[in-house]
Amino acid sequence: MNIELLTTGMKEDIEDQSLEVLASIAPDVLVIGGWAVRALAGPLHGRYTLDVDAVAGPEGLSRVRDALGALPLEPRQHPWGVSYAMTYVPRVPVTEADRPKLEGLELRIEVSGPRIYDIDGRHFFEFPLEEAVDRELRDHAGGRALRVRVPTAARMAAAKLGLPLDYKNSFDAVVLLTLVDVDEVIRIILATDEHRELVSRRLKKLAGRLRSRDRYEWTLAERLGLDLDVHAAKLERIRVALEQV
Repeated sequence: MNIELLTTGMKEDIEDQSLEVLASIAPDVLVIGGWAVRALAGPLHGRYTLDVDAVAGPEGLSRVRDALGALPLEPRQHPWGVSYAMTYVPRVPVTEADRPKLEGLELRIEVSGPRIYDIDGRHFFEFPLEEAVDRELRDHAGGRALRVRVPTAARMAAAKLGLPLDYKNSFDAVVLLTLVDVDEVIRIILATDEHRELVSRRLKKLAGRLRSRDRYEWTLAERLGLDLDVHAAKLERIRVALEQV
């Protein structure tokens, strides 16, 4: 669900609970997904995030499985790695009007190997475990800090541009492209399997979504004062570079 529809208190509570789970596995993983974008962009990442996504090597996956297995989480069977979930139980007041919004809401933790395949099983994107930067995340309740390892902003941008288009991936791509050298993003895309095909397929749709005022990613970008014309020019530059190969 779109957790942006919840109250600020619930959204912050969800993030704090998510970070508590992440803290149990942080030494063994490279954090990707929304938490990685938050760690890289800081306040510029103007959206809330729910799930924990990460990658790890074989030994790290084994330690992650042990750590998550010791928590009150429900294991999910997946061939690609470790997956757990827990039903969100609010630790903040919830009104009767808001309670139906929480039905079925889960916090999910998914950790795979560094090579992540698209749903077609043919395309993949790889996060080199040795190519990482150290960053800090803070909770809302007490300002506690958590040190995490995340990919570079350029690699995260390249990954996000090839992911299915929802408001989170679209907005995260906008944020990340404000932080990076576009030429480095292009280099990473071209060096990664057939990722170019996925990115090329989605760039045109992404540009259209960012021009549409009824899309939530447009709302988030406007709220932060991001220049979407500049971003559209970056997307076009990437598209042209990929088509010339």
